[in-house]
Amino acid sequence: MFIWGRKLEARVKEAKCSIADLFIRQCVDGPQSTDLGDALACGQFLPDGGGVYPAAQRGLHGTAAAILALRRRDETATASASRRAEDVIPKLIQYVQRRLQEEAEAPNGVSNTIKLSECLYAIAQLPEDQYPSVADVKRQLVQRLEAGRLQSRRGWGFVLSERPDQPAALPTAYAVLAMSSVGHSQDEAVDFLWEQVKPSAKTQSLLANMPDSTIRVVCLYAIVFRRTLNGDRKKDRQVRRCLVSLWRELEPLLAYPMEQNIEYWHKSKTLYVRIPWQLYLLRMAINTNSIVQIGSPIANTMIDWILNSAQHGKLVYPYSGTAPSARTNATAMELLREISSFRKPKSIWLHAIRSGVEPIRRVIASSVARLIILSLSVLFGGYCVMQWFWSSEHAPEDLAPEFIAAIVMALAASGKER
Repeated sequence: MFIWGRKLEARVKEAKCSIADLFIRQCVDGPQSTDLGDALACGQFLPDGGGVYPAAQRGLHGTAAAILALRRRDETATASASRRAEDVIPKLIQYVQRRLQEEAEAPNGVSNTIKLSECLYAIAQLPEDQYPSVADVKRQLVQRLEAGRLQSRRGWGFVLSERPDQPAALPTAYAVLAMSSVGHSQDEAVDFLWEQVKPSAKTQSLLANMPDSTIRVVCLYAIVFRRTLNGDRKKDRQVRRCLVSLWRELEPLLAYPMEQNIEYWHKSKTLYVRIPWQLYLLRMAINTNSIVQIGSPIANTMIDWILNSAQHGKLVYPYSGTAPSARTNATAMELLREISSFRKPKSIWLHAIRSGVEPIRRVIASSVARLIILSLSVLFGGYCVMQWFWSSEHAPEDLAPEFIAAIVMALAASGKER
């Protein structure tokens, strides 16, 4: 059973400090920043042990992840570590400003919806009084996303310069989350996301259907945290129902650490975005106080693996290469922050109880156990009838309690397996 308490707090703090250190080392010492002057940037990957990641690749995906991760660093970190992060963040903002200027001046500039949305979401977490330049960056990003929204206002395509007939669910989810973080209402797009969360007819195996399931997870993730940002809790029950449905659907894969790459296309190029859907599911479960999911053994195993990996600077999914992903580690920082804020005593006890009860529930809900219970209920009912028949008095009221108990047992055993 996973214990939520001081020991967990210490592990979360260590994991957050370790991830923040990876980002600082890569941004300051990595080859991707050597020709940027006073600015700093981050690329797709982080150091996978000693030193820094050797590739000079950099971009908005990695830089947005760095800004978000350093903003989410542990608040109780040492003064020197906090100063290092505070020194790096303004230089990362400077790189984002340069990139936006370069794209604006390009004759056929292409703006990737997901990249710009992640930049806006990360920048929106920074207080303007501490980072004065973020106000202008936010304004530019909001203008670009607003200009790139489809005419129906129901969402976005993958590239802002294109105008598909229908919005794409994945970029729309990231754009909704980003625009909501700066207070822009996205009601039409949120309605579109609700439509995407509904499961489609399954014609393939769970693994073959993973791209669709992953996109549904991201859509619900945007709905959940857009709601948190805007203080809208009217649809909590609907959110929980959708979360439980997705959790049950994907539960067979939760025991195996994995991400999902989603492909998309721009002209002749095939592009992809990596989705850490397991981290999204866990963070949603904690944020919505979904005790059934949080308290399950599989969730405890996942959190334990994430903490162990992050504490040693090795949060890498087995099928995603050998180097830590910047975006995945930034998402892990969001999850760790959510864990840190989980402080309700009643919830802690509930999920301790749930962890102990879950294995018993699984056994009782199994088809073999239900068959045994059904057989016993039939035997018990038959025994009650025989006892009543051979008794000296055949009063109906003498048979009713035992017979009703047998019927209830049979009905319970014939219920749908969970």
